[in-house]
Amino acid sequence: MSFLFWKKTKSINEMIENYMEGVDHCIKAFQEGIYYYLEHHHDKYYQKLTCDAHKFESGADDIRREIEHKLYGEALLPESRGDILGMIESIDRIPSAAEDCLSKLDVEQPKIPEFMIESLKELVEVNVEAYFLIRKAMHYINENPKETLYINKEIDVKESRSDDLEEKIAREIFASEELELASKMQLKTILVKIGDLSDRCQTSVDRMSLVAIKRRV
Repeated sequence: MSFLFWKKTKSINEMIENYMEGVDHCIKAFQEGIYYYLEHHHDKYYQKLTCDAHKFESGADDIRREIEHKLYGEALLPESRGDILGMIESIDRIPSAAEDCLSKLDVEQPKIPEFMIESLKELVEVNVEAYFLIRKAMHYINENPKETLYINKEIDVKESRSDDLEEKIAREIFASEELELASKMQLKTILVKIGDLSDRCQTSVDRMSLVAIKRRV
Protein backbone atom coordinates (compact mmCIF):
# COMPACT_ATOMS: atom_id res chain seq x y z
CA MET A 1 0.00 0.00 0.00
CA SER A 2 1.29 3.46 -0.84
CA PHE A 3 0.77 6.72 1.02
CA LEU A 4 1.87 8.78 -1.96
CA PHE A 5 -1.60 10.31 -2.02
CA TRP A 6 -0.80 11.92 1.35
CA LYS A 7 2.55 13.26 0.18
CA LYS A 8 1.02 14.69 -2.99
CA THR A 9 -2.01 16.16 -1.28
CA LYS A 10 -0.29 19.19 0.18
CA SER A 11 -3.40 20.81 1.64
CA ILE A 12 -4.32 17.66 3.56
CA ASN A 13 -0.76 17.29 4.80
CA GLU A 14 -0.80 20.89 6.05
CA MET A 15 -4.19 20.40 7.71
CA ILE A 16 -2.93 17.30 9.52
CA GLU A 17 0.13 19.22 10.71
CA ASN A 18 -2.10 22.06 11.94
CA TYR A 19 -4.29 19.52 13.71
CA MET A 20 -1.28 17.95 15.46
CA GLU A 21 0.00 21.36 16.51
CA GLY A 22 -3.35 22.06 18.15
CA VAL A 23 -3.10 18.76 20.03
CA ASP A 24 0.47 19.66 21.05
CA HIS A 25 -0.76 22.89 22.62
CA CYS A 26 -3.56 21.06 24.45
CA ILE A 27 -1.18 18.49 25.93
CA LYS A 28 1.27 21.20 27.00
CA ALA A 29 -1.58 23.10 28.68
CA PHE A 30 -2.58 19.85 30.41
CA GLN A 31 0.94 19.32 31.76
CA GLU A 32 1.30 22.91 32.90
CA GLY A 33 -2.18 22.83 34.41
CA ILE A 34 -1.62 19.70 36.50
CA TYR A 35 1.79 20.88 37.69
CA TYR A 36 0.31 24.26 38.61
CA TYR A 37 -2.60 22.64 40.49
CA LEU A 38 -0.21 20.45 42.47
CA GLU A 39 1.81 23.49 43.54
CA HIS A 40 -0.88 26.16 43.93
CA HIS A 41 -4.19 24.31 44.06
CA HIS A 42 -7.14 26.00 42.34
CA ASP A 43 -7.23 29.67 41.34
CA LYS A 44 -7.96 31.91 38.36
CA TYR A 45 -4.72 31.01 36.61
CA TYR A 46 -5.57 27.34 36.83
CA GLN A 47 -8.97 28.12 35.34
CA LYS A 48 -7.18 29.94 32.51
CA LEU A 49 -5.05 26.87 31.78
CA THR A 50 -8.19 24.73 31.75
CA CYS A 51 -9.82 27.15 29.32
CA ASP A 52 -6.68 27.13 27.16
CA ALA A 53 -6.74 23.33 26.96
CA HIS A 54 -10.41 23.44 26.00
CA LYS A 55 -9.71 26.05 23.32
CA PHE A 56 -6.88 24.01 21.82
CA GLU A 57 -8.85 20.76 21.95
CA SER A 58 -11.87 22.39 20.36
CA GLY A 59 -9.75 24.02 17.67
CA ALA A 60 -8.07 20.72 16.84
CA ASP A 61 -11.47 19.05 16.69
CA ASP A 62 -12.64 21.63 14.17
CA ILE A 63 -9.60 20.91 11.99
CA ARG A 64 -10.26 17.17 12.27
CA ARG A 65 -13.73 17.69 10.85
CA GLU A 66 -12.29 19.82 8.04
CA ILE A 67 -9.85 17.02 7.24
CA GLU A 68 -12.73 14.55 7.06
CA HIS A 69 -14.62 16.75 4.61
CA LYS A 70 -11.49 17.33 2.55
CA LEU A 71 -10.66 13.63 2.36
CA TYR A 72 -14.11 12.74 1.07
CA GLY A 73 -13.62 15.33 -1.66
CA GLU A 74 -10.30 13.82 -2.81
CA ALA A 75 -9.88 10.99 -5.31
CA LEU A 76 -8.51 8.50 -2.79
CA LEU A 77 -8.91 4.79 -2.36
CA PRO A 78 -11.52 4.07 0.35
CA GLU A 79 -8.96 2.04 2.32
CA SER A 80 -6.44 4.89 2.19
CA ARG A 81 -9.05 7.41 3.30
CA GLY A 82 -10.14 5.10 6.10
CA ASP A 83 -6.58 4.68 7.35
CA ILE A 84 -6.02 8.43 7.69
CA LEU A 85 -9.40 9.02 9.30
CA GLY A 86 -8.91 6.11 11.69
CA MET A 87 -5.52 7.40 12.84
CA ILE A 88 -6.77 10.93 13.40
CA GLU A 89 -9.92 9.81 15.19
CA SER A 90 -7.87 7.65 17.56
CA ILE A 91 -5.44 10.50 18.23
CA ASP A 92 -8.37 12.85 18.87
CA ARG A 93 -9.26 10.89 22.00
CA ILE A 94 -5.95 11.93 23.61
CA PRO A 95 -6.58 15.70 23.95
CA SER A 96 -10.14 14.88 24.99
CA ALA A 97 -8.75 12.88 27.91
CA ALA A 98 -6.38 15.72 28.83
CA GLU A 99 -9.13 18.31 28.81
CA ASP A 100 -11.45 16.02 30.78
CA CYS A 101 -8.84 15.60 33.53
CA LEU A 102 -8.27 19.35 33.88
CA SER A 103 -12.03 19.99 33.92
CA LYS A 104 -12.54 17.42 36.68
CA LEU A 105 -9.99 19.19 38.87
CA ASP A 106 -11.59 22.54 38.02
CA VAL A 107 -15.04 21.37 39.10
CA GLU A 108 -14.21 19.18 42.11
CA GLN A 109 -11.10 20.99 43.38
CA PRO A 110 -9.77 18.05 45.44
CA LYS A 111 -7.03 18.62 47.97
CA ILE A 112 -3.92 16.71 46.91
CA PRO A 113 -1.98 15.18 49.84
CA GLU A 114 1.69 16.10 50.02
CA PHE A 115 2.78 12.48 49.71
CA MET A 116 1.19 12.26 46.23
CA ILE A 117 2.65 15.34 44.59
CA GLU A 118 6.00 14.10 43.28
CA SER A 119 4.57 10.77 42.15
CA LEU A 120 1.73 12.55 40.34
CA LYS A 121 4.23 14.79 38.57
CA GLU A 122 6.05 11.70 37.37
CA LEU A 123 2.76 10.12 36.26
CA VAL A 124 1.92 13.24 34.24
CA GLU A 125 5.40 13.33 32.72
CA VAL A 126 5.21 9.70 31.58
CA ASN A 127 1.82 10.23 29.97
CA VAL A 128 2.91 13.42 28.21
CA GLU A 129 6.00 11.60 26.92
CA ALA A 130 3.71 8.91 25.53
CA TYR A 131 1.82 11.56 23.55
CA PHE A 132 4.96 13.08 22.07
CA LEU A 133 5.96 9.62 20.91
CA ILE A 134 2.63 9.56 19.05
CA ARG A 135 3.66 12.88 17.51
CA LYS A 136 6.92 11.28 16.40
CA ALA A 137 5.10 8.25 15.00
CA MET A 138 2.77 10.49 13.00
CA HIS A 139 5.83 12.02 11.35
CA TYR A 140 7.38 8.66 10.48
CA ILE A 141 4.21 7.01 9.17
CA ASN A 142 4.92 8.61 5.79
CA GLU A 143 8.70 8.88 5.76
CA ASN A 144 9.78 5.68 7.51
CA PRO A 145 6.84 3.45 8.51
CA LYS A 146 9.16 0.85 10.06
CA GLU A 147 10.09 3.42 12.71
CA THR A 148 6.44 3.52 13.78
CA LEU A 149 6.72 -0.10 14.89
CA TYR A 150 9.68 0.74 17.13
CA ILE A 151 7.76 3.68 18.58
CA ASN A 152 4.91 1.31 19.40
CA LYS A 153 7.29 -0.56 21.72
CA GLU A 154 8.40 2.70 23.34
CA ILE A 155 4.81 3.70 24.02
CA ASP A 156 4.10 0.26 25.45
CA VAL A 157 6.92 0.88 27.95
CA LYS A 158 5.43 4.27 28.85
CA GLU A 159 1.97 2.79 29.32
CA SER A 160 3.35 0.03 31.55
CA ARG A 161 5.24 2.61 33.61
CA SER A 162 2.05 4.65 33.91
CA ASP A 163 0.13 1.59 35.11
CA ASP A 164 2.82 0.83 37.69
CA LEU A 165 2.75 4.41 38.97
CA GLU A 166 -1.04 4.41 39.15
CA GLU A 167 -0.99 1.24 41.25
CA LYS A 168 1.79 2.56 43.51
CA ILE A 169 -0.02 5.85 44.16
CA ALA A 170 -3.37 4.11 44.62
CA ARG A 171 -1.87 1.84 47.27
CA GLU A 172 -0.47 4.88 49.08
CA ILE A 173 -3.86 6.60 48.91
CA PHE A 174 -5.81 3.69 50.37
CA ALA A 175 -3.15 3.01 53.01
CA SER A 176 -3.47 6.57 54.30
CA GLU A 177 -5.21 6.93 57.64
CA GLU A 178 -5.67 10.66 57.16
CA LEU A 179 -8.00 10.51 54.17
CA GLU A 180 -11.72 9.84 54.17
CA LEU A 181 -12.96 7.08 51.88
CA ALA A 182 -14.72 9.60 49.65
CA SER A 183 -11.45 11.52 49.18
CA LYS A 184 -9.61 8.30 48.43
CA MET A 185 -12.10 7.40 45.70
CA GLN A 186 -11.94 10.91 44.27
CA LEU A 187 -8.13 10.86 44.13
CA LYS A 188 -8.16 7.39 42.56
CA THR A 189 -10.38 8.76 39.78
CA ILE A 190 -7.85 11.52 39.11
CA LEU A 191 -5.12 8.88 38.72
CA VAL A 192 -7.21 7.02 36.18
CA LYS A 193 -7.95 10.23 34.26
CA ILE A 194 -4.24 11.01 33.95
CA GLY A 195 -3.40 7.45 32.97
CA ASP A 196 -6.05 7.55 30.26
CA LEU A 197 -3.64 9.54 28.08
CA SER A 198 -1.08 6.75 27.73
CA ASP A 199 -3.87 4.17 27.32
CA ARG A 200 -5.24 6.15 24.41
CA CYS A 201 -1.74 6.67 23.01
CA GLN A 202 -1.32 2.90 22.96
CA THR A 203 -4.60 2.49 21.10
CA SER A 204 -3.53 5.15 18.60
CA VAL A 205 -0.08 3.72 17.92
CA ASP A 206 -1.58 0.25 17.51
CA ARG A 207 -3.79 1.68 14.77
CA MET A 208 -0.81 3.44 13.20
CA SER A 209 1.27 0.27 13.35
CA LEU A 210 -1.33 -1.60 11.32
CA VAL A 211 -1.09 1.10 8.67
CA ALA A 212 2.71 0.91 8.77
CA ILE A 213 2.61 -2.85 8.32
CA LYS A 214 0.34 -2.49 5.28
CA ARG A 215 2.78 0.03 3.82
CA ARG A 216 5.59 -2.51 4.08
CA VAL A 217 3.64 -5.25 2.31
